[in-house]
Amino acid sequence: MKCETGYDLDGTLCKKSSIDKKWGYCNKAERRAFNAIREHHYKTAEILRTPLERRYCIITSRSPKYAKITLQWLNKGGLEPVEIFFIDRARTRPNMIEYKSSKINELKLKKYYEDDPKIVKSLTRKCHNTEIILVESVTADYNIKNFLQPPLQI
Repeated sequence: MKCETGYDLDGTLCKKSSIDKKWGYCNKAERRAFNAIREHHYKTAEILRTPLERRYCIITSRSPKYAKITLQWLNKGGLEPVEIFFIDRARTRPNMIEYKSSKINELKLKKYYEDDPKIVKSLTRKCHNTEIILVESVTADYNIKNFLQPPLQI
């Protein structure tokens, strides 16, 4: 079933998570907390927009390992995309641009909504037959210390 409109997920349809420490600077315990934050956010993110179109798809930079949580969240929120596409490579901005532009062109979307201005600029250059629409992003801020597991007491 074909869709003509596509949406990014985090920052576009729901709040985007912002974690106060970058993954590359995290120690092992903080990386576990980082993953716990991401999973918590994907389960509880606030819906920002509900697509007006009956037939739309989602192209997200979420990993496929979060597919089950994401589908449960979509169902709980009453969002029913025709299809959802998860990124199939490392989550870097160049990879997100390449992945999203190839999906948009493959699907021949007429419109695509995105919250990241740098991604919008690149998609506009790469997706000539699609109207790329910048939407205002809203962020949920998380402190990694709040998700750290307490040390085991012996």
